[in-house]
Amino acid sequence: MWSRILLSILSLNWIATVSSEPQYVLLVPTVVRSDSPQTACVQLHGLSEPLSLSIVLEYGSIQETLFEESAMKSEFFKCYNFKVPSAISDPLAFISFSAKGTTVNLSERRSVAIQNVDNTVFIQTDKPIYKPEQEVLFRVVALDSQFRPVQETYPQIIIELSETHQKLTI
Repeated sequence: MWSRILLSILSLNWIATVSSEPQYVLLVPTVVRSDSPQTACVQLHGLSEPLSLSIVLEYGSIQETLFEESAMKSEFFKCYNFKVPSAISDPLAFISFSAKGTTVNLSERRSVAIQNVDNTVFIQTDKPIYKPEQEVLFRVVALDSQFRPVQETYPQIIIELSETHQKLTI
């Protein structure tokens, strides 16, 4: 009896894999970080005709095409890098996938959450106490929320001294 059940499960699986319908996998993170590189991957299997692929990011009134490409071979796999805008009010966005041919029309819409990247700036002096008229040296480091250095330059940094409310420009 168990062998018949196992055989029927395996035959259903085999029928699903030899299906003439094209199959696809779309890999997109469910949480995307603003202003940092993100990746979306598409894999297509069993194509019998050329397809026109597109992935679009929908956020509020913004519709940004992440990529458009044609898939000509029966097997297709490609990853694309993209950047997401900062979340303004609602962090919910959508990624729409479509693959269209003469007889094939595949589409999917997934929700993704946009997480804003908040950078932290650390300012450090070269020593804790200075004598009057001594030159003060500063080290300024900007880190993201995962404590990785941020590749940004700051043309001007203003430090406000709390006791005298004096401003110091670096």
